[in-house]
Amino acid sequence: EILIGLVGSEMCIRDRCVDDFYAIMSDEEKAEFAETPIDALIEKWFDAVANRTWTFRDEHGFRNPIKTTKKIIKKIKKRCQAEKSAKEMPE
Repeated sequence: EILIGLVGSEMCIRDRCVDDFYAIMSDEEKAEFAETPIDALIEKWFDAVANRTWTFRDEHGFRNPIKTTKKIIKKIKKRCQAEKSAKEMPE
């Protein structure tokens, strides 16, 4: 049960990191995330996301901050793609 709680807590913190980073992104950056392949995004944005979301800080307690940062970038990409698709849908 403790392990499940820790994993759930880590997911909650990770989701908050996604929300925080997404909130400061420009429209151009969101478009880039929606259109760029994930490997290129990770290469370009890894440091910015890690520094902004503090995934390497001890108080977050991420077991694998590198993997967590990559997951955050993937979640941001999915959100940007969803937003782009919603804007492109005819009313």
